[in-house]
Amino acid sequence: MYFFLSKLLPLLFLPLGLTTTLIILSLIFYKKAYLSRLFLGLGFVVLLLSSNTPFALRLAKSLEWQHLPESPIEPHEVMVVLGGGTTAGYFPQPIAGLNEAGDRLLYAAYLYQQGIADQLLITGGTLPGDDSSEAAEMAQILTIMGVPEADLILEDQALNTYDNGRFSKAILQEQGIDEILLVTSAMHMPRAKAVFEKQGFDVTPAPTDFYAQQAEWTTSRTENLLGKSFDLLPNSRALGIGTNAIREYMGLVIYRLRGWI
Repeated sequence: MYFFLSKLLPLLFLPLGLTTTLIILSLIFYKKAYLSRLFLGLGFVVLLLSSNTPFALRLAKSLEWQHLPESPIEPHEVMVVLGGGTTAGYFPQPIAGLNEAGDRLLYAAYLYQQGIADQLLITGGTLPGDDSSEAAEMAQILTIMGVPEADLILEDQALNTYDNGRFSKAILQEQGIDEILLVTSAMHMPRAKAVFEKQGFDVTPAPTDFYAQQAEWTTSRTENLLGKSFDLLPNSRALGIGTNAIREYMGLVIYRLRGWI
């Protein structure tokens, strides 16, 4: 029940959910013109603000640039890779696939091949409706990328970031390991790093999957007036980036209130 509530309730406060709620309220109060126009106007503002590129990139950068990749990255005994980057291999899909956060696995395989870590702990449980765990899907993809199965440690119970931290601790504590290299999406790194540090780990962040990249950030600030005006128009990509960033900020607040970070 908690899993569904934790995933469902935030939807009401994310841009699309909040806009929809405001539009519904404007229809409910259609007989009260002032209230109806107020709710409709607020819905328009929320949608317009959350779906333009400058706003979305600023939100993304505020999270993603908190932990920029170290260079060089010091070798670690274990690299912890968080789930969330895979899709299940249901018919007719022949194998597990990668979603927009699939850079996590690509970067993890790259770091392993560079000799940065001896083992990879991949953490992710079986989400409701799925037949296989994220850890199993990650293992399948990483072996295709050339990571030996013998060097993979699977943690297949975690359903959220807090679970990633506490279940990983249970595994690594037995090996006396408290220093880890943590791989996850850059936007997710502030919350993930805080969770693992709360569990007692010394964390070296290895973020990937950046939305606010330097080239795009610079371009969005230096384009001509016509280009900037197009950036202000609603678009689905900006809405997705902004929504993800708002979700992460909500996650940070909730995790702090629960004492998980």
